Amino acid sequence: MTYPVNDRAQLVEQRLANLRQLWQRYGRVMNLTSDLREASLTRHIAEAQLVVQLARRRHNFEGLRWLDVGSGGGFPGLVIMALAPEVEMTLVEPRAKRAAFLEIAIASLSATNSRLSRARFEGGRWTVLSGTSPGKDFDVATARAVFAPERWLEVGMQLVRQGGTVIVENPAKMRRAPAMSVSAGEWTASAFERDTLEAEPRA
Repeated sequence: MTYPVNDRAQLVEQRLANLRQLWQRYGRVMNLTSDLREASLTRHIAEAQLVVQLARRRHNFEGLRWLDVGSGGGFPGLVIMALAPEVEMTLVEPRAKRAAFLEIAIASLSATNSRLSRARFEGGRWTVLSGTSPGKDFDVATARAVFAPERWLEVGMQLVRQGGTVIVENPAKMRRAPAMSVSAGEWTASAFERDTLEAEPRA
């Protein structure tokens, strides 16, 4: 769906405000993040904005299929949903309490083109804990603080389509150079393309 500029800006602003309220309401009860200070939430949002900018340089967002693994408290998956309403987001979170929060957030954002799956990626395939499998062949895949950077690149390449993008945060000492990177202070996100790296399952 294409949004008029004014409508889109209002929608993004409203969604981000809703997320801030949800994090403050449920953050400590559901142990979503250790730091709920406004400065910390603002930093998380700013980092997600850079991830969105990075992905936009590689892909047209209309109908884009995005996978966020280990979505936890919603960084960066929920923020990406707020910033890019046209993206078809799949959030993956195995932990029941955090998955429950993500369901609440999806409903609050009225994100009808997004879904949640309780699952883990193990041995080259999904182990589904409830609901349906997240699937594969995504256009973009992200994961925050779930895998070591090199390992996430291996896993992510199994989940995106040919020509898809795996975004790796803080990819220090990676064996392969990224297609593109963005930085904010000491934080970096880098885009790796499936075209240039074979996806080989590893147990």
